[in-house]
Amino acid sequence: AHNTTGVWTKQHLWENENEDIWDSSAVFDPTGKIHQTYWDGANRMLQYLSYSTFPIFEFDFPGTTCDNDGAQSLAFDSASVMNFADSCSDAKVVSGLDRFWTEETVEAGTWEKNSLIIDSNDVRHTVYQHTGTHELRYASDAGGSWSSESITSNAGTFPRQRMVADSAGNVHLVYRDGNSDIIYAENSGGTWALSDVSASTSLWFQDPAIALDGKGLPVVVFTTFDADSASTVVVATGGPGNWSYETIYAPYNDPNLSADDWAMTDAEILVDEDGHIHIVFYQSTNSVDILYATNEGGGWSVEMFRQGMFTAHEMSFVMDDYENLYVAYIGETYRDNFLETNFGGSWSRSKLTTNWVDYVSLAFEPRTGNAYLTEEGSDLVRNFAGSISATTIELVTPF
Repeated sequence: AHNTTGVWTKQHLWENENEDIWDSSAVFDPTGKIHQTYWDGANRMLQYLSYSTFPIFEFDFPGTTCDNDGAQSLAFDSASVMNFADSCSDAKVVSGLDRFWTEETVEAGTWEKNSLIIDSNDVRHTVYQHTGTHELRYASDAGGSWSSESITSNAGTFPRQRMVADSAGNVHLVYRDGNSDIIYAENSGGTWALSDVSASTSLWFQDPAIALDGKGLPVVVFTTFDADSASTVVVATGGPGNWSYETIYAPYNDPNLSADDWAMTDAEILVDEDGHIHIVFYQSTNSVDILYATNEGGGWSVEMFRQGMFTAHEMSFVMDDYENLYVAYIGETYRDNFLETNFGGSWSRSKLTTNWVDYVSLAFEPRTGNAYLTEEGSDLVRNFAGSISATTIELVTPF
């Protein structure tokens, strides 16, 4: 039984009609997995159970949720206070601990596409766009209250912004502008400095994402396509004035594939503590696949871990403290909410919620390591991944 939803909930975990259970004891490990022992009096066995599968449950934020930018709308501070970026005309942030919510207006107006991150000093940073002028603005509560400023007066109609904070609390941001170029912006000098990451004027660029390497330099991933619809996935490193580019996936180079049938979209990126890069992205043909790329082995390797979906869109990509990867996305015929993970050494999928979901954001709560996921409509889903397994520790010969 658990009270993580605010009320006590009971789940039937294990049943064996040939056992007589006595003296149960259970404990959590740092990953949130439960380990339990009990005495089977009928068979005189000491038994062990491990499990982390609980029923998925939902609860709502206060008010009406209208729009957010999906992958970077949910974040936790070091005290496990949950924060969620939202916009119903005004740019807002909702925060709470144990479902006691506070709603703050960051800036009044007509704003959309809010993103939110929290840095290592628990300062909140949010970026949002004006629905009419397409001005891209930034706000933080570094001074104790929300203060906002303009990044650019017109970011175009496409900005799927992604951002990350460095150890000093400076924000690094990428977005696609109205010219279909990839723009990198950072505020380490006290004002916003913008530079074009795009490597060519003959290509169209889309779906940028950003991480920082061990030196605090930006690592940017984006997808490209040309006039023939040939699509690639490109990684840019080095920063302004020193950008270098590496194409990590170009399926049209395969003579057995048609360039017109392939499109790479929705790339997301992480860099682990050892400096290895991890990327997930969609590959769209007559169906949709999800691919994972990494340079962990020295060179780039690409793995297709989900294939043949009817449709898929939006993606949130996170890593736990043990460098297990988790991908939340919307997919299949009825736009269900799925979670993929390589926990345990191979990729596996769980369906979290069903029917016409939009915008997903996944984050780990530092207090327990539990995963939370938001979706459009302000629902929160808390998921315990894993399975129940039973082991006999010791068999005692009956008297």
